[in-house]
Amino acid sequence: MDTRSKNFKQSFIVKFLCFLLSVVCFVGSIACIFDIVVGMTVVGYESVVNQERPDYFETNAVKTTLYRDLSSLVSFSQKNYQEIQAAIDEKIPEIYDEIYNNYLLERGKIIRDELKYAIDNWDEDYYAFEDDVVDEYSVQATEPQSMPENVQVAQDVLNSTENPIDFNKYDYLVREDAFFDTYYEFDKVYKIVSSDKKSVVDLPIDIQFDYYETEIREADLKNQIKYSVAERVDDFYYDNYNYERDYAVYRLKNLKYYVKDFDGGITSNIDEIPKNLQNKKRYILINGDNFKSQGFNTEYFSRLFKNKTFVKFCVYFEDDFEKNILEYDFLYNYLMQFQTSDDYSNIYRIYTDFDIEKISTYVFKAISLLVLSIVFFIFLIKLCGKKRGVEGIKLSFIDKLPTDIHLVLSLAIIVVPSYLLLDLFSQMHNDPMFTYEFKLFILGCGVLLSAFINELICSFARIKKFEQKLLKRTAVYMFSTFIARMIVKLFKALKRVFGYKQKYFKFKAILVFLLYFLINVVLISLAITFSMSMFELASILFVWLFLMFNGVCGYFTVSYVNKLDMIVDASSKHENVVFKGTNTPESLKILVENLENKNAQIDEAIADAVKKEQMKTALITNVSHDLKTPLTSLINYSSLLNDCRIEDEKAKEYIGVINNQSGKLKTLVEDLIEASKVSTGNVQLNKVKLNLNELAVQAVVEFTPDFEKNNNEIKLTESEKTPVVFADGTKTYRIISNLLSNAKKYSAPGTRVYASVYEDDSCGCFEIKNISREPLNISPDELTERFVRGDESRTKEGNGLGLSIAKDLCVLQNGELIIKIDGDLFKVIVKLPKD
Repeated sequence: MDTRSKNFKQSFIVKFLCFLLSVVCFVGSIACIFDIVVGMTVVGYESVVNQERPDYFETNAVKTTLYRDLSSLVSFSQKNYQEIQAAIDEKIPEIYDEIYNNYLLERGKIIRDELKYAIDNWDEDYYAFEDDVVDEYSVQATEPQSMPENVQVAQDVLNSTENPIDFNKYDYLVREDAFFDTYYEFDKVYKIVSSDKKSVVDLPIDIQFDYYETEIREADLKNQIKYSVAERVDDFYYDNYNYERDYAVYRLKNLKYYVKDFDGGITSNIDEIPKNLQNKKRYILINGDNFKSQGFNTEYFSRLFKNKTFVKFCVYFEDDFEKNILEYDFLYNYLMQFQTSDDYSNIYRIYTDFDIEKISTYVFKAISLLVLSIVFFIFLIKLCGKKRGVEGIKLSFIDKLPTDIHLVLSLAIIVVPSYLLLDLFSQMHNDPMFTYEFKLFILGCGVLLSAFINELICSFARIKKFEQKLLKRTAVYMFSTFIARMIVKLFKALKRVFGYKQKYFKFKAILVFLLYFLINVVLISLAITFSMSMFELASILFVWLFLMFNGVCGYFTVSYVNKLDMIVDASSKHENVVFKGTNTPESLKILVENLENKNAQIDEAIADAVKKEQMKTALITNVSHDLKTPLTSLINYSSLLNDCRIEDEKAKEYIGVINNQSGKLKTLVEDLIEASKVSTGNVQLNKVKLNLNELAVQAVVEFTPDFEKNNNEIKLTESEKTPVVFADGTKTYRIISNLLSNAKKYSAPGTRVYASVYEDDSCGCFEIKNISREPLNISPDELTERFVRGDESRTKEGNGLGLSIAKDLCVLQNGELIIKIDGDLFKVIVKLPKD
């Protein structure tokens, strides 16, 4: 049962019924709205609100239509063709002169502005004057030039005391294109009054022609003015004395009229004025000065007849007007009725059909039908794409159209009836003739509108249910992807031709650039050519191809530069680069491979150096510890020998040598152990606030006797402001003592050693400088390496560890040790942080 019900719902009949009912209900809603709007237009909005049905001849529609028709007939009655023609003929010479003089005035203004422009720009703009000036000043002068003769003439003209100045005499001074693409326009309405003062008409004169280029041809100009004015006058005669009269006779049927103008012309749809006119319910009769009216609201129409003189004017309605219309509708079919009825019969038909008391019923029907149309449409949306006996969604043949083409075609069809509907509804307010006569046409527009909206939305719903993206189904997207694929294939082909090869990269890069430039030139040239040839669609296509081509080129260029920047950045950081995808250019692949090889070699060299340094440090540490125990025994036993009674002086001398060399060996071993700890960071720091002045004084005082033994004098300059540093006291003292010991060992005899303490920014500084005994043919960096000494002969005491230890201790305390060498002057600066 469920399967049968499902198959029935998905059948074509059910979907077609939903579609048909949705369209029918929508059209029915439009028909109801149409009737409401037309009915309210005829009887009046106030009458609908007040629920009062006015008399037919008192409705807004009848009064508006009658006022319009009476106005036309009154204008016919006032026609005085011969008098008006004579008045126009009399006025024409004045019109000619006004147009001609106005033309000269406007043209003179252009010439005046051109002369001002020439004076201001003669030395900068080579377009400022005619050929004689253009040839001489075609290039902007590098030095001030004298003013050309023509410019001087222009200046004299503007400075002339003549009033007014006839600038038209100086048109030879302006640019050749001064009047290019400029038009003279004249638009004025003349009030023409006949000699008998009975007829007054408005004569519109609107003409346009080109300005003459370099000189005024007076005869030709006046002939053109006469010709243009004559055309306007002929149009005026036709519009006022032929077209309107014919149109009125064709349009009016139920309103009977007989109008005689001052020329004796008769405009009428009856043979003669009825003799029993005074017995009719509604008429207006004017015979000369005699005015009679019955059944018309004369106050409403009074301004039509005010201050006007008539020869003979008569309008009236037949007494059985309403009865004739009803019989007429009964006797003739609907289409024949449209061909023979007029506005008054249309209005009366609407007036009798529209029931004011049922206006709420009309509104309810319109809303109900619209809601039903939406409901059936929703059912249609749910059922569309499903086919009986087929699993999933089934697309229709129309769905195979690209989405944008389908949308444009549907909208083109939808917009036309929508526009017509809105236009017709808007016209009903002022012109009731667009009512039942066009009702079938309006309903047809509603059918088209509803049908194509349903079809378009159902198609999009099927595509969406089929899980396809509407954007990817557009012709623009498919064409764009096709062009993109073609461009990618072209680039791949070019890549094979212009691929990277060592020693040929520069040559191929130049060829690629030339090819890129050539393609751009071709695309731009084709776009400009087709644009000038009025093939705008082809021009737009080539502009689009130009933008797409440059976009793809820009993408590849940016991608290449971005990858190159990644390689440079990785190279500076000694890192490897990994690119996503396989579209990396060959030249960059080679760079990446070389970078990886270099990084691998550097990492291997660093690892080897670290390993050797660790082995070296471990060896020194182990050997130092192994030496320390026998060395301690040696020193202790040599000290015991000093306490023994030894009479032999030589033995005493030998014991002294043992003591001295044991002490040196002990110092060396301690330095080795200290250096090993410092280089590995295996040092315990106890940072406190230290007075650098006191520490320096203590160390200098301790080393002063040693300096005096070497015939050196040490001078210490203390800081006036006590420099306090945040450092380890023992380690800092070791730094200063190492530097003093170094100066003691290597200072030239008879020289002074200068030490000083001061503050520098956020650091406390200790500085020492001395004159070296030996030539310093070594760099400061080398001096801080372990076991390196300034005394290459190594004849003096020292082991080459003092400066190395001092530097490492400074670094461990976030400080800095700086060595400066200037000839034999050796200077060391220690900087330690204040906090």
